Amino acid sequence: MEQNTTPKEKRLRLTDMLSKPEPGQAVCLAVFCLLSCLILPLTDRATLAAVYLAAVAIFFYLLTHSVRAILCYAFPALLLYGAASLLPDLPDPILLPAAFTAFVMGGAAGGFLLIHYHDLKKHPYVLAIPVAAYALAAWITGDPVRGLLALLPFALSVIAALSILLLVKRTDATLLLTATLAAVLLAAGLLTFAIMGIEGSPLEFVTETVRRGIFAMFAEMEALYAEMGMSLGMTDVTVSNTATLLINILPGLCISICAVTAFLTYRLLLQLLIMLRSLPRLPIRMAGFTVSRVCAILFLAVLLLSLFANYSTATLFGAICDNLALVLQPALALVGVTSLLPRGSARSCLSTCILLLILFLAFSNPILALELSAVTGAVCVLLAKPPVPSDPNNKGVK
Repeated sequence: MEQNTTPKEKRLRLTDMLSKPEPGQAVCLAVFCLLSCLILPLTDRATLAAVYLAAVAIFFYLLTHSVRAILCYAFPALLLYGAASLLPDLPDPILLPAAFTAFVMGGAAGGFLLIHYHDLKKHPYVLAIPVAAYALAAWITGDPVRGLLALLPFALSVIAALSILLLVKRTDATLLLTATLAAVLLAAGLLTFAIMGIEGSPLEFVTETVRRGIFAMFAEMEALYAEMGMSLGMTDVTVSNTATLLINILPGLCISICAVTAFLTYRLLLQLLIMLRSLPRLPIRMAGFTVSRVCAILFLAVLLLSLFANYSTATLFGAICDNLALVLQPALALVGVTSLLPRGSARSCLSTCILLLILFLAFSNPILALELSAVTGAVCVLLAKPPVPSDPNNKGVK
């Protein structure tokens, strides 16, 4: 009987299961949504960004009472901080993790509010959050166009809320959020490029900025080694090849960052729904994150092809394969690491050795650690048994 339930009936059942949050909880999330929207136009103020990150960390801890849960969101932010510290054009490395946190926190908090107060006839004040964020940003910066950055996290909120209300599968919701984030960031970048009046194409400007940043980074490293009486041992040709390699994988790298941000945004939204007791339980289609066998096979194929295509020198085909592998890596790496972690049952010696190797490589060679995790995840997906048919006696929302 449950299997014959129509999608509309399932959505109505989910709506009936929703419980309105306490007024204090709603106000707290509204404040964090407003701050997250407001922090993007003000990311040039390092002190404000640091205070915002500290406030979000405290909120996460009060919500989960777990440092481990905080590390799930802090680890990508720390990686972005390390990458930003290598970019000489950024005024402060903390600005990049602050923008990442603003998307995750703003998208989840705003999505939570829209889920419960999506009826604009009854709750029109929900739209006051993006309007107030834009007005404050335009007033503080004195630039109405720059104030439009405050609306970007709320775009994620709308897609995340619709994904919950329409019972979209978690994997599909993550893809929708990834596409939305990539689209709004691309639009913001093109608008900024047009306002700055930079001559030439945006692609040339980005590539030259990255190349200049890499040369500046290695020049600074060479100077530090020279002070210690040592040599870095990298010629201009080697640095130029490194810059070219990074430029070639830049599209895949940007999409991967968008995918990780989208995944964590939706994950935090689901946590809010459970922690604040809006839902007694999560529907299976919203909680389960799956990766298809096609993606696993495609990842292994392009990874091998990129090794052969770029064996002697970088090629266009090899760059395409590298970008495809980068796009698929985060999801498969998540599957790989999750499959290796102990879950109350005895683990094989091979699983323990692979997990220890990944942990060792995470500090010595993070790129190789990510690839090994993704390969492990792809193998786990290919070897996984087909899902067991659902129990018709289960009365939960599916």
